Amino acid sequence: MNVKLQHVIRDVTGRMGMDIILAILAGKRVPRKKYRQKGCKNREASIARALRGDWREEHLFELEQAVALCDTFQHKMAACDQRIDAHLNTFADCHTGQQPIARRERSKPKDNVPIFDVQGQVYRISGPDLTRVEGIDSYTVQKRVSEVGLDMTPWKNGKRFASWLRLCLGSKISGGKLLSSRSNSSANLAAFALRLVVHSPHNSKSAPGAYLRRMKACFGAQKAITATAHKLARLVYGMLRCGTRYVDKGQDWYEQQYRSRVAANLHHRTKSMGYRLVSVEDTIASRT
Repeated sequence: MNVKLQHVIRDVTGRMGMDIILAILAGKRVPRKKYRQKGCKNREASIARALRGDWREEHLFELEQAVALCDTFQHKMAACDQRIDAHLNTFADCHTGQQPIARRERSKPKDNVPIFDVQGQVYRISGPDLTRVEGIDSYTVQKRVSEVGLDMTPWKNGKRFASWLRLCLGSKISGGKLLSSRSNSSANLAAFALRLVVHSPHNSKSAPGAYLRRMKACFGAQKAITATAHKLARLVYGMLRCGTRYVDKGQDWYEQQYRSRVAANLHHRTKSMGYRLVSVEDTIASRT
């Protein structure tokens, strides 16, 4: 129909876009002022110019069919959410009489948010609150539970669990020579979810955020994502296997631990070569 609605509205399937589309199907070619939402950056005149098109009968029929299909899929997704909620209710309650930690709600919710309380359900059945880890939300926990479950006894430790998720370095060796250390591909949804949430703590002052930035500076974005997802997988394993509570110690603590490890390695290397490493502060103090 040569309609440019997508150029004046960010989300055509949102409330404002659907109101305009339904008005078009009702025979109103120019939207009224009340259709414009407060957050829309374009004025009514710009929206009206974008709606100038060829209102042919076959195009309107196709638009009507698309809207009907959209409504059908929304009803189907709501039925799936009800079935998922009913299945989660069959799990044992690990937090009798307790409530999950309140989270700050998004100013704009994600698309296709489930109709039931995902955070409350995963907190009830998982034991420790996995959403305490920076970047991991209730939807990630739901994907992990649906793919892996809650029993961590099949894996001996966190390294074995991360290796099962294909989040470890590969070992393609031929003739005693390492040909490639690239991670093996995996169709596991839990590993895919962990890779996605890695981007969340990139600018935060948490320990996972500092680790991600350091890995990205050293090895690039692709390897940093895998390395951080590996660390998150081991954290989740420890919380579910031992029932421990995660407490983020912050960016400063991580940087201090990293500097301590680097200094210890330097002391070990210089000692093996017959030298002694002395800090600048100790040298100045001995001279004074």
